[in-house]
Amino acid sequence: MKKSRFAGPARARKGARLRAVPERLGLALSAQMHRPVRGRDWVDEMARQRKTHDPFRGFDSSPEVIRLVVMMRVRDPLSLRNVEGLLFARGIDICHETVRLWWNRFGPMFAGEIRRKRVEHIRA
Repeated sequence: MKKSRFAGPARARKGARLRAVPERLGLALSAQMHRPVRGRDWVDEMARQRKTHDPFRGFDSSPEVIRLVVMMRVRDPLSLRNVEGLLFARGIDICHETVRLWWNRFGPMFAGEIRRKRVEHIRA
Protein backbone atom coordinates (compact mmCIF):
# COMPACT_ATOMS: atom_id res chain seq x y z
CA MET A 1 0.00 0.00 0.00
CA LYS A 2 1.34 3.41 -1.01
CA LYS A 3 1.83 5.95 1.81
CA SER A 4 0.04 9.26 1.42
CA ARG A 5 1.97 12.52 1.72
CA PHE A 6 -1.06 14.12 3.30
CA ALA A 7 -1.64 12.23 6.52
CA GLY A 8 -3.72 13.73 9.28
CA PRO A 9 -7.07 15.45 9.73
CA ALA A 10 -7.02 17.14 6.31
CA ARG A 11 -7.13 13.72 4.62
CA ALA A 12 -10.09 12.27 6.51
CA ARG A 13 -11.50 10.02 3.80
CA LYS A 14 -10.09 8.33 0.76
CA GLY A 15 -10.00 10.61 -2.25
CA ALA A 16 -10.42 13.83 -0.29
CA ARG A 17 -8.53 16.76 -1.79
CA LEU A 18 -6.60 19.37 0.06
CA ARG A 19 -7.74 22.86 -0.75
CA ALA A 20 -5.04 25.44 -1.43
CA VAL A 21 -4.93 27.89 1.44
CA PRO A 22 -4.95 31.45 0.03
CA GLU A 23 -2.51 32.71 2.70
CA ARG A 24 0.09 30.24 1.48
CA LEU A 25 -0.39 31.48 -2.05
CA GLY A 26 0.12 35.11 -1.00
CA LEU A 27 -3.48 36.16 -1.57
CA ALA A 28 -5.36 38.51 0.69
CA LEU A 29 -8.62 37.25 2.16
CA SER A 30 -11.68 39.38 2.63
CA ALA A 31 -12.55 39.53 6.32
CA GLN A 32 -16.26 38.91 5.78
CA MET A 33 -16.34 36.13 3.20
CA HIS A 34 -13.04 34.29 3.72
CA ARG A 35 -12.38 34.14 0.02
CA PRO A 36 -9.59 35.54 -2.13
CA VAL A 37 -9.87 39.21 -2.96
CA ARG A 38 -9.19 40.37 -6.48
CA GLY A 39 -8.56 43.63 -8.30
CA ARG A 40 -9.00 46.96 -6.55
CA ASP A 41 -10.38 45.27 -3.43
CA TRP A 42 -7.05 43.46 -3.09
CA VAL A 43 -5.18 46.78 -2.81
CA ASP A 44 -7.62 48.04 -0.16
CA GLU A 45 -7.33 44.80 1.79
CA MET A 46 -3.52 44.88 1.74
CA ALA A 47 -3.53 48.54 2.89
CA ARG A 48 -5.83 47.61 5.78
CA GLN A 49 -3.52 44.75 6.78
CA ARG A 50 -0.47 47.06 6.73
CA LYS A 51 -2.10 49.51 9.15
CA THR A 52 -2.13 46.86 11.88
CA HIS A 53 1.60 46.15 11.47
CA ASP A 54 3.44 45.76 14.78
CA PRO A 55 7.00 47.18 14.54
CA PHE A 56 8.18 44.92 17.39
CA ARG A 57 6.99 41.72 15.73
CA GLY A 58 9.82 39.23 15.23
CA PHE A 59 11.95 40.39 18.16
CA ASP A 60 12.51 38.10 21.15
CA SER A 61 12.77 41.00 23.61
CA SER A 62 9.72 42.82 24.89
CA PRO A 63 8.81 46.26 23.50
CA GLU A 64 9.46 47.75 26.95
CA VAL A 65 13.09 46.59 26.92
CA ILE A 66 13.60 47.87 23.37
CA ARG A 67 12.10 51.25 24.30
CA LEU A 68 14.31 51.42 27.42
CA VAL A 69 17.46 50.73 25.39
CA VAL A 70 16.66 53.29 22.71
CA MET A 71 15.61 55.96 25.20
CA MET A 72 18.81 55.45 27.22
CA ARG A 73 20.75 56.11 24.05
CA VAL A 74 18.58 59.16 23.20
CA ARG A 75 18.66 60.82 26.64
CA ASP A 76 22.33 60.43 27.45
CA PRO A 77 25.27 60.55 25.02
CA LEU A 78 26.37 57.01 25.93
CA SER A 79 28.38 54.65 23.83
CA LEU A 80 26.89 51.33 22.77
CA ARG A 81 29.06 49.46 25.24
CA ASN A 82 28.08 51.82 28.07
CA VAL A 83 24.41 51.11 27.39
CA GLU A 84 25.23 47.39 27.32
CA GLY A 85 26.95 47.69 30.73
CA LEU A 86 24.09 49.64 32.32
CA LEU A 87 21.57 47.08 31.09
CA PHE A 88 23.75 44.22 32.34
CA ALA A 89 23.72 45.86 35.80
CA ARG A 90 19.90 45.79 35.61
CA GLY A 91 19.92 42.09 34.68
CA ILE A 92 19.36 42.47 30.91
CA ASP A 93 22.07 40.70 28.93
CA ILE A 94 22.26 41.97 25.36
CA CYS A 95 25.11 42.69 22.97
CA HIS A 96 26.18 46.20 21.96
CA GLU A 97 25.39 45.26 18.34
CA THR A 98 21.80 44.64 19.40
CA VAL A 99 21.71 48.14 20.89
CA ARG A 100 22.98 49.51 17.57
CA LEU A 101 20.40 47.55 15.59
CA TRP A 102 17.52 48.75 17.79
CA TRP A 103 18.86 52.32 17.74
CA ASN A 104 18.92 52.34 13.93
CA ARG A 105 15.55 50.65 13.57
CA PHE A 106 13.43 52.21 16.32
CA GLY A 107 15.22 55.51 17.00
CA PRO A 108 13.50 57.45 14.18
CA MET A 109 10.11 56.01 15.18
CA PHE A 110 10.51 57.10 18.82
CA ALA A 111 11.84 60.50 17.73
CA GLY A 112 8.71 61.02 15.62
CA GLU A 113 6.51 60.14 18.61
CA ILE A 114 8.38 62.65 20.80
CA ARG A 115 8.02 65.37 18.15
CA ARG A 116 4.28 64.75 17.80
CA LYS A 117 3.78 64.90 21.57
CA ARG A 118 5.73 68.18 21.76
CA VAL A 119 3.64 69.74 19.00
CA GLU A 120 0.40 68.61 20.69
CA HIS A 121 1.63 70.04 24.00
CA ILE A 122 2.50 73.39 22.39
CA ARG A 123 -0.86 73.62 20.60
CA ALA A 124 -2.86 72.76 23.73
